[in-house]
Amino acid sequence: MTTETTQKNSELRAIKRDEHRTPFYNRAIEYTLDEKIDQLNHCAKLRGAIFKGKETVKGKKINQGLIDFINELNDVTNNRERKNKRVISLIYILAGIKKDKHSLNYNQLSDDEQNRLVEALNQLKAVSSILPKDLAIK
Repeated sequence: MTTETTQKNSELRAIKRDEHRTPFYNRAIEYTLDEKIDQLNHCAKLRGAIFKGKETVKGKKINQGLIDFINELNDVTNNRERKNKRVISLIYILAGIKKDKHSLNYNQLSDDEQNRLVEALNQLKAVSSILPKDLAIK
């Protein structure tokens, strides 16, 4: 419902109108897993093309979130019980990056390896959307 205010005889009144009706069509689009991955990679390529030649966007380095993510998984204090090092290794293996480079920082990787890392994360993001929600540990 939207609210409109009208002024009549120096008096404000709120008039509520029901503008939103149930649509007669379904606007949800279902994509296959491959289509989701392709679209995420396409968006990443568009971002790369838009910000090409720039070091920062709105005060943040390009892919700073990815850099922080890798640093968080490599942080020793976070790896006591969960062994997050295995998760980062999984991502690097999925990206096809050799084992001797798994301990390197993001900026130490080649441009091709950085791109493959982004594509691997996009694949994980797409796959996570279909993970079962109702898991139980016996």
